[in-house]
Amino acid sequence: MRRLRSVKSTVDQPLHNSQKSAKTGPITLSTTVIMGALVCLVATRCYGAAGFLTKRWVADKAGLDAKLVAFGSQIGATDLPRPSLRRAVWRDVSR
Repeated sequence: MRRLRSVKSTVDQPLHNSQKSAKTGPITLSTTVIMGALVCLVATRCYGAAGFLTKRWVADKAGLDAKLVAFGSQIGATDLPRPSLRRAVWRDVSR
């Protein structure tokens, strides 16, 4: 029986030397924390409303297939962050 060698976990290590790892544990309620939580709740509601409206308007009224709409949504989600990803990669490569 072959033994597998163990691989050191890098989950707790920062991705880059200038990045700090995230803290866990109790937090103090501040304006920043409360606003962050509210923004997450608003984003969740917007996501739910967008799904409902997409189903209602695109699939039902336009007659498009649900798989086609989902495919287009995934392509858009892939293409949207591409310019900033390119910029970040280019910045790291040029150092």
